[in-house]
Amino acid sequence: MLSFRRLHDSRSCLSTALFVFAIAQHSFAAPCPIEFELLQDQPTSAVGLQIGDFNGDLNLDVVGPGNTCAIMHFGNGDGTLGPPTGVSCASSFSLTTITAADAINDGKLDLIAVSQFARTVYVARGNGNGTFQATVAYATGFSPDTAAISLINNDPYPDLVVSNTNDHNLTLYFGTVTGDFLPGGTISTGTFSLPGDIAVADVNGDGRQDVLLTNKSASTPGVTVMLGSAAGVLVQGANWSTDNGPQALVLTDLNRDSKLDVITANFFSNTISVLLGNGDGTFRPQTHYPVGTNPFDLAVGDLNGDGMPDVVVANINSNSISVYSGDASGALLPQATVFPSGSPYAVAIADLNRDGKPDLIVSRGNRLLVYANRSPSLSITQQPQSHVAQTGESVVFSVAVSSGPEITYQWRKNGVNLVDDGRIDGAYSETLTIHDAMLGDAGKYTVFITNPCGSLTSAPANLRLYAVVDGPPSSAPIETPIPN
Repeated sequence: MLSFRRLHDSRSCLSTALFVFAIAQHSFAAPCPIEFELLQDQPTSAVGLQIGDFNGDLNLDVVGPGNTCAIMHFGNGDGTLGPPTGVSCASSFSLTTITAADAINDGKLDLIAVSQFARTVYVARGNGNGTFQATVAYATGFSPDTAAISLINNDPYPDLVVSNTNDHNLTLYFGTVTGDFLPGGTISTGTFSLPGDIAVADVNGDGRQDVLLTNKSASTPGVTVMLGSAAGVLVQGANWSTDNGPQALVLTDLNRDSKLDVITANFFSNTISVLLGNGDGTFRPQTHYPVGTNPFDLAVGDLNGDGMPDVVVANINSNSISVYSGDASGALLPQATVFPSGSPYAVAIADLNRDGKPDLIVSRGNRLLVYANRSPSLSITQQPQSHVAQTGESVVFSVAVSSGPEITYQWRKNGVNLVDDGRIDGAYSETLTIHDAMLGDAGKYTVFITNPCGSLTSAPANLRLYAVVDGPPSSAPIETPIPN
């Protein structure tokens, strides 16, 4: 189940409304519920989204490219964001994309902004308090799309990589000890490759960072792998096919096999492509999933607490957001499509209110929306209680948990699983009964609870047993000790 509730709108007071969307049919088991409340809806001119703590207050902030400036919304720590603030206003042209990264290894987030029309990438060093130093401009090729920080030339200083769509290449700048960047030339990404979005990670397990980029060519759409090498240069690898128009690219471990996988949002095919990684820089053939019209951005995070990545996609021309839940095989399970008013341009996933659940941030039109994650988590509402009983009596332990799908129970004594044997009843239910208790039943009792959304173990409940021995009045009860 996917549920969205409107909670607060900065433009007016709105009554709370609940919108519930059923899960689409799928051959896999139903995923854990994902529920959100619309916490905030405010104006913005940011058309993309990057997340980070830019002012050192431990609250996550949101920044995106705007008209000649980066647009910052500082986080309040309660899930809401402050009003838009222009920072790093250096370009006389609109910014196309923006990246937040520590570009000079000083522990502070910097901004790397691309202006397609200016054919320039701007670097603004962060001061760590929400302000930035004067931007430094670096020339790029024709139609620069995205910039990223990587380690390419075997020194400890971060390097700058920019994709130039219409030049079919990358512009490189090598970092220095002073934090400046020196020209590193260009490297081809393939004939008519139209490189776009960039992701940086070690995909072949050699300890060197590789650069992956979308190939937006109509004839060979896909993801091109540029492998890092011992020589300190990028080596062009294979192009792995996707559907037409890969616009956005994310690397994540979808199936939890410790190998990075690729997800792309395919603008012209109205799909997302999943390419599971083999861990050696190669990928399996794509599996594609339908989304809305012209998907423009995507984000990945565990939204429902089941330990598997979920995928959110912004469909710019169907005014919709598609949500998929991940499963252990790396497959995606379709949830409903959500329809916020306006065209969603960008999505991000981050825990804005520090409750341990990642929230959803959406840029659409000239509005910034924050959806607080209200997905139910598995929790114990009543712990089992300790007992003191006489041998021969029945002893009952019980536990109560929050509601959820497919809950299973396993009672344990001193860490060892119990089984139903006639005298012990309910070893796999919320209530455990021990009939005709014996001295050997004394110990610590816990219950291990699990469902597709997670697992947890109850607090221990002690059982002490005593037997009354026939004899003179001075005889004392015999009691068994509780193990440590």
